[in-house]
Amino acid sequence: MAGSKRGSSWWADTLLLMVSMVASLLVAEAVVRVLNGQPLLAFPLPDAIDEGVLKPEQVDAIPRATGVDRAWFFTNPPPLPNRVPPPEGWQSLFMDLREKLPRNAAFQPNDVFKVWNSVFAGDPCRHPFLKQAPGQLWLYDPADGNASPPYRFFPDVTLPDRLVTNQIGWRGGPIEVPRGPRTVRIVFAGSSTVVDGHFAPYSYPEFVGHWLQQWADANKLDVRFEVLNSARESNISADIANVIHTEVLSLRPDLVVYYEGGNQFR
Repeated sequence: MAGSKRGSSWWADTLLLMVSMVASLLVAEAVVRVLNGQPLLAFPLPDAIDEGVLKPEQVDAIPRATGVDRAWFFTNPPPLPNRVPPPEGWQSLFMDLREKLPRNAAFQPNDVFKVWNSVFAGDPCRHPFLKQAPGQLWLYDPADGNASPPYRFFPDVTLPDRLVTNQIGWRGGPIEVPRGPRTVRIVFAGSSTVVDGHFAPYSYPEFVGHWLQQWADANKLDVRFEVLNSARESNISADIANVIHTEVLSLRPDLVVYYEGGNQFR
């Protein structure tokens, strides 16, 4: 009798576990579909619009201004003239940190190649984040004495994670100095969604500049579009505002495009 009860209990527990797993999967699927704006009950899902399945008719369905050629969006910007090998020793340091730092550590290997705000850092050995650094940090003194933004990228360098910076430490190609009289200067400001993945050869502001220049050339406009990217990952709203005040405005841009993505109003 005892054996029969134990067998019944085992089957009941197994059934409960399977039902719980199925229910969890269904809830997770529903949440993902809602977050991605996908139909909740559709099966199978419609084709994703990505590089593998994007069809000409799908591109044609996207509204375009008069005179815009669809083919422009399938071309890349020119290679960055300032992409060079990382400084000597940086690549080996990066790989060494990847091996030694825990995967879930707050301080990541690429953080050692940032120039940290000295007011933000304070005593780095006591800082909850920077104390995890592997014995070396680069610091800068902010002109306004503000702890925000917490860091800048190194100027004029290619980092081990492939990020390329210009003469003021922003992602992308060199800034035109002096600025030409027929140059339209646009600066993108934001966080990780704007600076984009360091490994990618271009961020999307660089594509925007490339497309605008193709439009200008096609219309025989005597103008040059210079699109710059002042973003850096992990910046919150106050950090981005300070970047605009202390770095962007001095370049006298004609337009500032502000986008935070997931960090909006934090």
